[in-house]
Amino acid sequence: MDNLTIKVKDETTNEILFECGANEASKAFKFATEMEKYNIQIRIEAPNSLETLFSSLTPSSEDTDKLSNEIYNELDSHN
Repeated sequence: MDNLTIKVKDETTNEILFECGANEASKAFKFATEMEKYNIQIRIEAPNSLETLFSSLTPSSEDTDKLSNEIYNELDSHN
């Protein structure tokens, strides 16, 4: 699970404001709370449960990218 990251992004510019490992989620949420105090619209991107499970099985980065694309394509097809 070391390769999974949580990103806090500016909703307007899509700029990454903060990034940390998934095992440090509390840091990302603390940072996000601080940004919201300043009325900065943020978005948190975190691994979903399937990505976390898949990562724990130690796949290659190519397999991880393929899974991520398939998950997001499936989700997009329902919108």
